[in-house]
Amino acid sequence: MLVHHRAHGSPLTVALTRVPDTRRYGSVEVDWEPFRLLAFKEKSPLAREGYINAGCYLLDPATLDPFPLHQKFSFEHEILQKQVARILPFDAGSDFIDIGIPEDYQKAEDFLLNGRN
Repeated sequence: MLVHHRAHGSPLTVALTRVPDTRRYGSVEVDWEPFRLLAFKEKSPLAREGYINAGCYLLDPATLDPFPLHQKFSFEHEILQKQVARILPFDAGSDFIDIGIPEDYQKAEDFLLNGRN
């Protein structure tokens, strides 16, 4: 991801992963040529395969310059949503475990401690 980020001179790169059902997460629209993130889509009741935000970012520190050090702000709304055109997508190509519910938290714990999921 770092090599990809540097090769494209991106101010912000976001890791994406493909899942069989995006309903739980929302989705991300991507144009892989020429590596453009088009939109973050809200959760939908319709089941479909697609890319989701894997929650891993690389960013130029200047991306945070508009926000004073101790000012609260929403990374999702103030940066991701408002700067979509500047974001470089990266296909992480890996499994995704959302630790937002107890069952998946347990899967993540088992994977990290025992190497199995």
